[in-house]
Amino acid sequence: MKEQNGIVRFIFFTATRTFGTIVDVGVVWLLTDFVFEDYFLVNVVSPTISFEMAVFVNFITSSYLVFRNRIDNKGSTLHYATS
Repeated sequence: MKEQNGIVRFIFFTATRTFGTIVDVGVVWLLTDFVFEDYFLVNVVSPTISFEMAVFVNFITSSYLVFRNRIDNKGSTLHYATS
């Protein structure tokens, strides 16, 4: 059962990272094609904004999907020691 829980966690981890990559690529595409026209904005600001958004999305989705049992058991130090 413990191994199956690890497989499910790995699948959720992979899904959240894939979703973060989609957000990163999508935001950089939107910003470079439709919002910014200047060289600096397209090549520096656009990737920076998209990276920050992807990090935020990865953090939120990982918090709720991958590490949800650690959020539910915040007060339980035994849970952290045994997992």
